Amino acid sequence: MFDGIEVVSIKSKYLISSIRGQIRWFSAHSDQARVQKQEIRFPSAELKASDKPERPTTRNQSSVIVGDFYLISETEAWGHYSDLVQTPGPRVQVSEIMAQAPYWSITIPLTLLSAFLLLSKPRKTTPKKISEPIPAEGT
Repeated sequence: MFDGIEVVSIKSKYLISSIRGQIRWFSAHSDQARVQKQEIRFPSAELKASDKPERPTTRNQSSVIVGDFYLISETEAWGHYSDLVQTPGPRVQVSEIMAQAPYWSITIPLTLLSAFLLLSKPRKTTPKKISEPIPAEGT
């Protein structure tokens, strides 16, 4: 189980989550969907034993993995049960993209940028000329 926000609509699913020291972004889109309900879940619920997912048929998969960085794109055919295919029937094509990166790859660059902006000298500003004269006091 992980912490995150998951939005499932009729033909698409979007997910941003935190799992094992990494942040993950996931999206899935189907050509036709058989979803019984729309839902927003936090944290994501685990499947019950009765909802064991069927093994999908993977049609096409490409991935780039460098250390802890992942970028995976695949197309699967589901008959029943995924978030976008919940009722039995003909197989549905689901295109998925997942990107995952460790926390440090986001926090360290942002920390360095913040330190640079705080410690760098501010730009010199030129005062604007006032077209109207300032009235003298007591006149």
